[in-house]
Amino acid sequence: MKKKIISFLCVLCLAVTMCTTVFAAEGDTEKGNTKLSLTAALSADKAKIDVTISLTETTPIKGIQFDLAYEGEKVDPVETADVATNIFDSALTSFPKNVPDTCRYLGDNGTAITTTGRLVTFSFNVKAGVTGDISFNVNGLKVADKDAKPVDATITPSEITVTIPAVQPTATPEPTAEPTAEPTAEPTAEPTAEPTADPTTDPTTDPSTDPTDKPTTEPTTAPGSSESSTSSQAPNATTNPDKSPSTGDATNVTLYIVLALVCVAAMGGVVVYRRKVSH
Repeated sequence: MKKKIISFLCVLCLAVTMCTTVFAAEGDTEKGNTKLSLTAALSADKAKIDVTISLTETTPIKGIQFDLAYEGEKVDPVETADVATNIFDSALTSFPKNVPDTCRYLGDNGTAITTTGRLVTFSFNVKAGVTGDISFNVNGLKVADKDAKPVDATITPSEITVTIPAVQPTATPEPTAEPTAEPTAEPTAEPTAEPTADPTTDPTTDPSTDPTDKPTTEPTTAPGSSESSTSSQAPNATTNPDKSPSTGDATNVTLYIVLALVCVAAMGGVVVYRRKVSH
């Protein structure tokens, strides 16, 4: 009897163990095993960043949704995302106004799928003058299974950082020319000419020509010319220097002398006559 009871208990324990294993396996299946990845690439000119979200592993699912958050003070999103069309029949992107600095992806399919690959690539323009780290992270991840029920999903990494290097000065191919070993050319050995020790040449020892003893025969300039006002006119030459020079007046002086004497005689006569009459 005791042996039967012990055997029954062993079978019961084995059955319970098997049931627990089955239920656990079914629970894992219902939980799902969906995995995503987050990557980023910086363009060669350091002006653009492409952020890509891919589906790397999954059980049958019908839909997926998530938000990509970015630093709006450092980058501007290009509002035309590159959406893959080989996974979900319907895939949409949006930039919800009620959730600032966020890009949203929504993929939906009529039947459950197990396809993996790139879901979407969001592009961002780096703002002018921005350097250093720029972060992107995925949040609000939701996945629906074949029965449209939510299942757990993970993304690795959930956050990624891109570093924008500071602009480095461009070095010239060759250094600037060094100064020559010798100094610049000095001035000429000979100084500028100094004044001579002796003073400048004295005036000529011979004085200017003295005036002639006799006046010139003709004036230096013709009368009435413009030069007569500034030049002195020499007197006319006479044949006899002892006599007074001619004035050029041809009036008869003798006549005037005779008239003067007649007047004096007349006045004398008048005086004598008046005296006689008064006596």
